[in-house]
Formats: sequence, C-alpha cells, structure tokens
Amino acid sequence: MKYVIAILFCVIGFSSFAQDLKKYKIQSVDSTYLEKYFIIVVSESNGVNRKIFSEKKGNETGKMVKVGKRYCLKLTPLNLDISKNDTIKTRGEYSIFVDSNKILEAGEQSYRTDNLKGLIYIRDGK
Repeated sequence: MKYVIAILFCVIGFSSFAQDLKKYKIQSVDSTYLEKYFIIVVSESNGVNRKIFSEKKGNETGKMVKVGKRYCLKLTPLNLDISKNDTIKTRGEYSIFVDSNKILEAGEQSYRTDNLKGLIYIRDGK
C-alpha cells in the first residue's frame, strides 16, 4: 500500500511539473544592450511573444539554444533588477530604456526560466 501511494505521489508531482512546461520557439537572442543579461524573445504556439532575461555567466557547458528551434521552458515572471553596470533609465510610465534603446514596453512583463543558464538549455531546470 505504501508503494502505491508513493508511486501515485510521484506521478501527480511529475504531471503537475510537466503542466508548467510549455514549448516555446526562440525568435531572437540579443546581448548588446545589457552587460550581464541575454534578452531572449520566445513565442508560444498562439504567436504571443515573451521576453526572457537570462544571466550571462560564461562558464556553462552544454547545448546552446538556437533561433528557430522549440524548447520546453517554465517561465516565471521577473521583477527586473538590473545592476549598476547596466545603466537603465525609465521613460513614460513603465518603459525601460538602456541608453536610447527600449528593452521593455510600458506594461510588458519580463520573465526568467531555470531551463536556461545563459544560452545553455537545461531540460530539468537544475
């Protein structure tokens, strides 16, 4: 009986984790505006675009993501906290600019994911 409960718990836990993962297509990768982050634009199958901010670390190994390919990602809303090395000014109500380049529109949500370390894809997000 204990084994049945343990197996059931594992199946339920895995299925709820799997439900959080969605397939996203990498539309673009930009590393020019922020010193410490990649800005990765991904799209859902319905065409909705999301911006992921993935920290540049330089020591990750593994398979790099490719523009045009699809990956299973779990996105988490991000409250942008850019360090002093990345100069950010705000214009308008919520738009975020670096120098004169707008990186987020007013009201646009930014995201992070544990499935990416820099530009390296990590399926299980660890």
